[in-house]
Amino acid sequence: MTLQYICLSLLVMVISSTNCEFLKIATWNATGIVSSAPYLSRLLKTHDIDICGLSEHWLYRDNLNFMNTICDQYCTYAQRHPDLVCSNRKVGKGGLCIFWKKELENRITVLNLNNPHILGIKLKIATGKYAFFFQMYLPCSNYSTSYNEHCVETVENVVCSYSAQGSVFLLGDFNSELPGKNCNIANFSLDMRGRILSNLLSEFVLISVNCLPLCFGAEFTNVPYSYGRETLIDYICVEEINIQEVF
Repeated sequence: MTLQYICLSLLVMVISSTNCEFLKIATWNATGIVSSAPYLSRLLKTHDIDICGLSEHWLYRDNLNFMNTICDQYCTYAQRHPDLVCSNRKVGKGGLCIFWKKELENRITVLNLNNPHILGIKLKIATGKYAFFFQMYLPCSNYSTSYNEHCVETVENVVCSYSAQGSVFLLGDFNSELPGKNCNIANFSLDMRGRILSNLLSEFVLISVNCLPLCFGAEFTNVPYSYGRETLIDYICVEEINIQEVF
């Protein structure tokens, strides 16, 4: 069971040969965005977030337009999972949304990825200089490891396609556990899902910033129904070369 809402955020400096720009990036994990919308709106305004990704467990078709009403200072791009429909037995499948400040609108291009587990935008930093932001919602443990592996492979294809064009940022709910910043590595072992995610990050030299000691905030983002071990499954991943630019 995911907490009602989880937010991770960081300040990233995106540099080009002609300018230097600071961006505040956040990812928000919600189980019921309608009820938690006021909190998200407050976060966006209070912390002056530039780009925010949303993972939502119950994002129905009728809720897509609601994203535009959460904060009037932001534009949005949202999608629902195609298998999520209103019925007597409502089963969460997951939906995605990306928010960005309206003043960035003429520099943002929506990416048509045609994938229910990943949503993306391209931000023009300068002529020929771009940053790509991908909000993730990978399948939960109710799905098979093979399906999870298939979904991660599609993410690999997306990252491979865009990493040559600019800086890549992966945000959101990966539904896989990595060791947190206060974790005893010697006593931590990755399960299969964690290894699959770890291999993805290694392949593209990406680091989960919120797992590093330099970051403050949530040490876990998932509490199981059994009230068992609390885990960290939401991340903001940045290319290692850009780590020195994160504050």
